[in-house]
Formats: sequence, structure tokens, C-alpha cells
Amino acid sequence: MTTASKYVPASVQQWGQAQISSGGDYFKCRALLKGQRHARDCTYIKYEAEVDFFERQVNRVLVMVKKVFFTELHRIICVNIPANRELHLGEHEQLYLALVKTCKAEQDEYGFWRYLSLGGFEFIDFSTIRCTVGRIYDRNAWYIVDRSSEMLR
Repeated sequence: MTTASKYVPASVQQWGQAQISSGGDYFKCRALLKGQRHARDCTYIKYEAEVDFFERQVNRVLVMVKKVFFTELHRIICVNIPANRELHLGEHEQLYLALVKTCKAEQDEYGFWRYLSLGGFEFIDFSTIRCTVGRIYDRNAWYIVDRSSEMLR
């Protein structure tokens, strides 16, 4: 058992919908929606995170780069972590996380993002979410409609 896992509470707060502050996009969580999987919804999001450029190469110096991801949002949770010397926390903290289902999106030759299927689940930092995205199914692939994209400007 890792040090941090000892302090994860037995219960957490959960939300089914949220809005990015200052009038930003509104989104919902797939796990709490009823209806068709391919119906119009606002559960797909774009987020940005820093990743190691050389993640597959062992013993390389870390070179962090910002990368864009597209996922399906399933749950939003808040974990309350008490102040703790072992965790180097001087005061109580609230950690906001999003449970997402990954999709391995790639850009095609025209710069449009597309993916073939969804992957596994992972938690991400809620603050990394940038906007909701749409999607269109065409020629055996899902194409991402990203209204925040530079391509549209």
C-alpha cells in the first residue's frame, strides 16, 4: 500500500454535471446519463496535460511537453485530504478529479482529430479540462468537432 492510498477516504462527493468557470462550457457525466450511447450529448471533453516526451525511453532526462487529449467524461469527484505531515500537506486540501474513458485520438492529414474506439478508464485533474467537444461518425471513425481549435479561427 502506498503512502497516499492510506489517506483516501471511504466516501467522496460526486457530481453529474459542471460548468467551466466564467461562463465556460457546460458538460455532463456519462455514468449518470440515461439514453442512447450515440445520442447528442455533452460528455466528450478536451483536456491538456504535460507528459514526458521520452516516456517510452528508459533512463532519459524528463522533457515535459503539453499534449491535448479527448475523452468521455464519466464522473466528477472531490476527495477531501486532511492535513498530514507524511503527505507534506500543511492544511486540509480538496482534490477534484474526473474519471474519464480514454480515446486514442490522432490527427488526419487535414488536421482533424479522429478516433476509432474508446479505451480504458483513468483519473485526470479536473482543472485540466478545457472545453466540451462534439463528434461525428463517418467512415468507421469518430471525428472530433473542437470549437476551440485554432483551425476554426
